[in-house]
Amino acid sequence: MKPHHCILRNAVAIGVALVLLTVFCSAAVACPNCGKGIAEQSDGGDLVSGFQWSILFMMSMPFTILSFFGGYFYLEVRRARARQREAEQPSDDDEPASVS
Repeated sequence: MKPHHCILRNAVAIGVALVLLTVFCSAAVACPNCGKGIAEQSDGGDLVSGFQWSILFMMSMPFTILSFFGGYFYLEVRRARARQREAEQPSDDDEPASVS
């Protein structure tokens, strides 16, 4: 079981992340509109390039997110299995002392 200070620290970290996400959510909402933003620039911008990067960005995000969570859960399973193996192995302290 985790000590209370670790749980509190994790809760604070999640809270800070949620606050930052809320503060910067307007920038995240605008990302798929990169092509439109480039088209509306004063010099006209490169419309084709803007739409290309916009589409590539939107297509890559599901794979990036899935890869991140897949890797995270893979590492968590490996750590849990290592802890389980460590708990199953008898330590040197568990052996009775031989009487001579």
